[in-house]
Amino acid sequence: MTVSVLKTWGYEIPVCNGPYAAKFLYVKRDCYCSDHRHAKKDETFLIIRGTIRLLWKNGAVKYLHVGDVVHIPPRVWHKFMAVKGDSIILEVSTHDDSNDTERRSPSIAAPPETVCEFLRRERFDGDAAAATGN
Repeated sequence: MTVSVLKTWGYEIPVCNGPYAAKFLYVKRDCYCSDHRHAKKDETFLIIRGTIRLLWKNGAVKYLHVGDVVHIPPRVWHKFMAVKGDSIILEVSTHDDSNDTERRSPSIAAPPETVCEFLRRERFDGDAAAATGN
């Protein structure tokens, strides 16, 4: 049975972790993972849902949308944030070893919503879903 791993920014669902690894990253809106890098791990992200703001390569910003793929080689600092709603990333990589991660900032949770912000978002999301038939 696969167990989800809670994170400040959302949660992970590991798929496998042998010579290569795969996991789904569920990133909550407006949350950042830590600014980090891996000495050995070689990662590729495929955006399954939402929009991701990726900060990497010494400050470069890249927006990733559904279907976009990005390769993050070892030793490259990176962090990501879900924008415009919750997002899902499929991460495929070399072996995932928690001792292979160096962090230079903590993960950041989204600020709490006010009731008005929540209702406005729910109304907007509901209107968008109704317009597309979803």
